[in-house]
Amino acid sequence: MRLAGAHFPSFAESVGHFVVALLAAFVVAGLFGQNF
Repeated sequence: MRLAGAHFPSFAESVGHFVVALLAAFVVAGLFGQNF
């Protein structure tokens, strides 16, 4: 149980970072799309 509890936060953190990077990529692509 402790293993699962210790593994979940790091997994959620990595997924959170991935989602933030994906959103940032979409925002940058949208800005470039508007500029060009």
